[in-house]
Amino acid sequence: MSRPRLRFLACAALVLAAAGLAGPSPRAVEVRKIQPPQPDDATLEADVLRQISGRPDIEIGRIEADVAGGVLTLSGTVDSLWDRSEVERLAAEIRGLKSIDNQLTVSPVDAPDTLLEYDANRALETSPRIRSFGLKVSVSGAVLTLDGEVPLARDRMEAARLATHVRGIRDLKNQIRVASAPVDPAVVRRHVEHLLGSKLVFGGVEDLAVEVDGEGVVTLGGTVGSFADRLTAERITYGVRGVTSVTNNLRVKEAARASP
Repeated sequence: MSRPRLRFLACAALVLAAAGLAGPSPRAVEVRKIQPPQPDDATLEADVLRQISGRPDIEIGRIEADVAGGVLTLSGTVDSLWDRSEVERLAAEIRGLKSIDNQLTVSPVDAPDTLLEYDANRALETSPRIRSFGLKVSVSGAVLTLDGEVPLARDRMEAARLATHVRGIRDLKNQIRVASAPVDPAVVRRHVEHLLGSKLVFGGVEDLAVEVDGEGVVTLGGTVGSFADRLTAERITYGVRGVTSVTNNLRVKEAARASP
């Protein structure tokens, strides 16, 4: 056998050996998505209280957090309906919670309904857009009722959000109507799918399913990574023109249980 032929075989052997040392080809490597372990209930309780305590305007000593099977129950008292929703929003950012049962109540204040009504009107007037709708505000027994009509479901939510800042309002009845308009369910569905599926906007729903009926009622299905993602997806959907209400059937993905 000639020397060139021997040199060729030797080089080929070295190449094959190097390939073997380098391990299997990328196609042969199994890629596994590693999920963090599911925190136990005690850890979740501590995380929730730590998260809430970061807000100096919320008295953590008046709030209790109990977690059982990943379900958080909030109890105690807060100063306003806004604080009630804010505590829930903060708690929702803790990954591992499956759902939240908000039983927080608003502490009563020594103020007549007429004063609470006046304060609620002032709260709505802080937004030029909401003020332009001329919504009706009434208070009876510290329960606030909002009435009127707005063009978007998002406006309905914003009016309620502004009114919840009033201290002493124990409950809110939102009777604001979304103005009727021709609804094309297919167009609304595509818009919602685009917003919730876009990585630039949200993109946090797996197996997203969107249904829209002729009245603009949207039903969301799929899986999200946290309870906060569930709330965010609903808020984004309410901002789509033609949406009158949202049925949120999104599930929170369960993390893998930690090994004993």
